[in-house]
Amino acid sequence: MIYGTVKWDDSSIRYDQTKRVIEKFLADLKESKQVNFWLETCNVNSCCCAIESVNGGFRVKLPYLASKPIITYADLLFDYIYNSDMYKKDGVCENEVMENLVKGINAISDCTAEIITSRTNKDCCKKMIDVLKNKCAIVLSYDTDYESGHYICIVAYDDSKKCFIGYDSWSNNKHCKNKGIKEEYSVSFIEKRIRHKKFIKVKGDN
Repeated sequence: MIYGTVKWDDSSIRYDQTKRVIEKFLADLKESKQVNFWLETCNVNSCCCAIESVNGGFRVKLPYLASKPIITYADLLFDYIYNSDMYKKDGVCENEVMENLVKGINAISDCTAEIITSRTNKDCCKKMIDVLKNKCAIVLSYDTDYESGHYICIVAYDDSKKCFIGYDSWSNNKHCKNKGIKEEYSVSFIEKRIRHKKFIKVKGDN
């Protein structure tokens, strides 16, 4: 049996971080050798995917040009975090801080977000399954093979396969087997790699 959010099976909820304005700007800087990194918005993309997966609504309207939106809610969330009085610390990007993401989700959407903490990674996975059984989404960061952390959105748990199902905004991630759409993550993978023994729970009205 699969436990998940109301829209866990709808691939249209996925956000692609490589299409974000900030990502494109950083890619240009990287090409000109001014920086050596550019993947920076997996966190806000995962948050917006979580909001979409629980059928949440956004409190603001996107600007349109020629009948098409010129930014997405992920861009808007990124902007909100950097233009608000949030946690700031040298060497840490504001959008990497989980508390900032929670505040941002609660500000731009009608969803309720909170951080769930655990004493162990194993206990964290158990809490994740309980959250998914209640049709809530999960945003978490895990340790990658690139010496960094990476945010993804978990939307379901497959009891028969004993794996989590989620969306990754970075389709070229080596852990992606389906271009970031309904990727399967074993419990042991999450148990081994989840960062800080905590995750964000995103609850909608349903």
